[in-house]
Amino acid sequence: MSRLKKISGLAVFLAGLCGAGYGYSADVPGNIPVCYDFSCKTSALVQFTEQDWDQVKGLFYQNTDAAQERRRLRQAIAVMEKIVGTYTPTYRDVGLNWPPGRRSVGSDSGQMDCIDESINTTTYLNLLASAGLLKFHKVLDRAYRRSLFSQHWAAQIVETGTDQHYVVDSWFRKNGEPPIMVRGEVWHDLSLF
Repeated sequence: MSRLKKISGLAVFLAGLCGAGYGYSADVPGNIPVCYDFSCKTSALVQFTEQDWDQVKGLFYQNTDAAQERRRLRQAIAVMEKIVGTYTPTYRDVGLNWPPGRRSVGSDSGQMDCIDESINTTTYLNLLASAGLLKFHKVLDRAYRRSLFSQHWAAQIVETGTDQHYVVDSWFRKNGEPPIMVRGEVWHDLSLF
């Protein structure tokens, strides 16, 4: 059975926003929607293997506090990106929008902009939450910021004990590297990035 199915960009976008329809449970998740090639131009459904899922779940063994859970969330997102990259061309994704010297998707299929990254990361976070792996955080709708010449999207969580929002931003890093995770008010200050 193929672990990758192409689907419409709209289906991935809606699924990523809703966090539903993935067959999430503590069992091996199936039909995980991912998108890439800028603004979810290309979409796929990925099926994790039991070994893939064990690798992710193992990171959350004995979370003791919210700070530790955030560190493990960063690791889990990196691991999930690597796994998805074995089934899709997203292994080619570099930080920011374009590989040096390239200006078109064509041969660079798998590159992601902040829309792709924020939807995929939100999907991964919802997957972890639905599997009961998050004890100290809840997944929120994606974060958005805008200035006169720039706009940007990222995934977002909230610490349940303090109501502190954290932005989980994979766009700055290449595939398989832990995303940036900062307090929401820091992320919204465009001058810092």
